[in-house]
Amino acid sequence: AIAMVVSFVLTIIVYKDEEVKETVKESKSEELINKEVIASPLAGKIVPLHNVKDEAFAQGALGKGIAVLPSEGKIVSPVDGVLITLFPTYHAMGIKSNSGAEILIHVGMDTVKLDGKYFVPKAQQGDVIKKGQVLL
Repeated sequence: AIAMVVSFVLTIIVYKDEEVKETVKESKSEELINKEVIASPLAGKIVPLHNVKDEAFAQGALGKGIAVLPSEGKIVSPVDGVLITLFPTYHAMGIKSNSGAEILIHVGMDTVKLDGKYFVPKAQQGDVIKKGQVLL
């Protein structure tokens, strides 16, 4: 009886279900399908986000990302998706890509104080947008 209990316990500890391996393989494949390349929304010099002077961005409170010192004055969509948020001051916008990535584009430091002055939106909240399409 003891040998039977010991072999039962060892079987539970050592036994590996082949179906679990298949599920893991399928999950990894699915994960790879959902990855996408997110382009820079503007031309310029890329700076690590932790180097910006805004603590919320620098510490990653709003997520991972980059900062760009612009070389031209236009913002383009980094992905195909939907413009889900356009702030009334036009200094920030949110995009949801067709693959589900949520992207915040924030233009400048303290630009909310401009109250929309100098910003001309080329798309509106709710618009379906294409990668490279001018947004601002």
